[in-house]
Parts: sequence; C-alpha cells; structure tokens
Amino acid sequence: MIRVIPALLGIAALVAGDADTELARYHDAVGRLDALHDEAVAKERTRTVGVLAAQARAALGRGDAAGAAQAWKLVLVFDPEHADARSFFQGLGRLDAVLAEVETIDPAALASEAQIRLQPAAQRPVSREVAVNAAPVPTGMIGPVKIGTSIQFAYLSGEWAPTERLARSSPDRDPRPAYRLVLCLPNGRPAVTVPTGTAGRPFTWTATQDYERLQLRILRADPGVGTVRYRLTVIPPTAGAVQQAGSR
Repeated sequence: MIRVIPALLGIAALVAGDADTELARYHDAVGRLDALHDEAVAKERTRTVGVLAAQARAALGRGDAAGAAQAWKLVLVFDPEHADARSFFQGLGRLDAVLAEVETIDPAALASEAQIRLQPAAQRPVSREVAVNAAPVPTGMIGPVKIGTSIQFAYLSGEWAPTERLARSSPDRDPRPAYRLVLCLPNGRPAVTVPTGTAGRPFTWTATQDYERLQLRILRADPGVGTVRYRLTVIPPTAGAVQQAGSR
C-alpha cells in the first residue's frame, strides 16, 4: 500500500494540472468573449448616440425646443460627456440637474421597458411593467393594436411634473390635467387619458379602430421631469369585442 501512494499522488497531480489547464482555457475564452461583447455594445451605443443627436438637431431646426431637450437628454443617458448635449443644457442652466437625472437611468432597460410589441395573431394577454418618462415626446410604445383590443392600466410607482418649476406628483393621485398619463397616436393626439385611482382599480380602455402604434406620455411637458411606472395588460380582441367596438 505504501508503494501505491506515490502513484496516486502522481495521478492527483496530473488531474490537478489538467484542471488548471482547462480553467486557464475557460478564463481566456471568456475574456475574449467579454472583449467582443464590449466592442459590440460600444459600437451600438455610438450608433444610437448619433441617431439621437441627429433627432435633437432636427427638432431644434423646426423650432421644437422641448423635443430637442428630450433627445439631448437621451444622448446624455448613453454618453454623459457628449459636448453638444452638455452645451445645450448648459445654455439653459439645467446641466447639473439633467446629469443627476440621467445618472439614474439604465440604458439597457430603456428598450425593454419602452415597447410592448404585439403579434398580429396574438391570442393571449400580454402584461408588462412599463416606465414612462415625463418627456415632451412619447417614450412607451404599444403596437400594433387591433380594433377590440383592451388595454388595462394599473399604477405602480413614481412621480413626475410637466415642468421643472412644478413639484413632482403621482398621476394616480393628482387630479390636475397636466399630470395625466395619456395613450396617444404618434402625432401626439391623445386616444385616451388615464384617470386617477388605477392602483386600486385598474382602468381599461378598448380600441375602436386599428392602430399601428400607440404611445405613452405625460399630457403636457415643457419639458417634464420624473418617471412613473404602470403595469399594462394588453388583452387581444375576441370576435364579439371586435363586433361591439366596430359598431360604436
């Protein structure tokens, strides 16, 4: 038995050596994948910043200062050092406040929280928590919405205000029209204004026509500040609901 021990120790050392080699290979492979991931994310971030900056400049060109402010704010979410975006808010005397706000926003969460995509033949309800910024341009998108589709709104949390000069408040408790959450068409025309009290009793709206896309926003923003969260449940139409909605 004493003679066997060196052999066993040799095998153990060989196994340990193989394990070390495999672990080294694993860490090397993961490091390369992490580098590729970081490179891809940086590339997409640069592209998004360019598109948003172009939208901000276009908004300024047509005299839409509020739209420009929201676009520049999104630019700073992805690139806090962006010179043009910082210059824009510096000129308004709001740079520090905007930087503090965008620091709390996770860029990775924007896309997943901003859209509820519906399949044309969807048969089951879709439920999701949605974060909506008090932006002069809509930030939450739903679509396509077919006639007879019902959308249920339930307030979860958050406060906002239509302008920095006003105190933030919950749209589910504050009755003032300027604080209302609205579901609107891409051109900004409201399809429905969500009432207060949905935390305790969800509000349901039913589409009376087909919509390619609907968007969520605060009713008025100049530009607004803050973010609110709602749970939205989208219920596909039944044949009876389609017929009833079409007859209204």
